[in-house]
Amino acid sequence: MSRSWHENKEVTSKIARKHHSHLPLDRGFVKRNALVCTNIIVCIIITCGFVATSIIGYRSNTDIFERDAEHVSSLAADGIYDQIDKLLSGPLNVSLAMANDNLLKSLLADEGLHLEDEDYILKLGNYLDAYREKYAYDSVFLVSTKTSRYYHFKGLDRVLTPTEPEDAWYYAFIAN
Repeated sequence: MSRSWHENKEVTSKIARKHHSHLPLDRGFVKRNALVCTNIIVCIIITCGFVATSIIGYRSNTDIFERDAEHVSSLAADGIYDQIDKLLSGPLNVSLAMANDNLLKSLLADEGLHLEDEDYILKLGNYLDAYREKYAYDSVFLVSTKTSRYYHFKGLDRVLTPTEPEDAWYYAFIAN
């Protein structure tokens, strides 16, 4: 028995559907669900774009944060250096100014004549107190190399001696 062309086509179609029915994306499925497929593709593209943008943004922001951290660290180091420099150079500059002050030089040149003179001691104390107030220091002092007298902004504090452990700093400084 011979089958007609129509019958052969129908049998072939049934066989093809039977063998390919396990494939989820056969042509019938795609045609019936074209909108679903389009939405899935659009979602995949949007998701890939979002992921790519996130990765690029993260990397660029990380670089910016690293540069900012380095810049802030550099600024902090400069600030710390300036503060330390100010703390150390201020008193050094004042001591240099005092060492070159002609009034103080003349007062100390006559010191041997006024060892027991209260007005002289008061004048030196007032001189040191003026420096203390001007520069907002807690204390200002000087030690006479001629007499080893330690003058404080309140007057004569004591006479330094090499045998006193509290005075060792002065003699070590003079030795250098």
